[in-house]
Amino acid sequence: MTDAPASVSARRPAMPADAGWRPSSPRDAALFTAYLRGAGDVEAAAEAGVSRSTAQRWKRRHLEALRSAADEQVTEAIAGLRSTLGAGWRRLLLEIGNPANGPVGVSAVRAAYAAYRDLTTHIDLEARLAELERLVATRPPSRTVQ
Repeated sequence: MTDAPASVSARRPAMPADAGWRPSSPRDAALFTAYLRGAGDVEAAAEAGVSRSTAQRWKRRHLEALRSAADEQVTEAIAGLRSTLGAGWRRLLLEIGNPANGPVGVSAVRAAYAAYRDLTTHIDLEARLAELERLVATRPPSRTVQ
């Protein structure tokens, strides 16, 4: 199978011009890119050279632009995956259906299943991590006595 098209995997995140948003500084662009890539507040702040609280405030102000750009990236990625997976699926079916390729077909099916299993595990872990980050972000600060 081929890798994802370069337009999906190597492309810089699109700035949501259709939403009327443009970065006003390199810091804005760095925060936007980091958040769109999935970075947390600490990582995004470090990349942009700002404090965590500044990054969080920036994210709240530009949340709609981030959502719009993320939706656009997901749509493009899905289109690329459909194209790539469709070709890979057709080839897999051809290999399995060819009696001369018995071992190749079995090996291909095993590899496809392993890739599926790894992908679903990764998605599950990402969802759990996102939920933990949401819980930590919404938890009131603890009061410690010193």
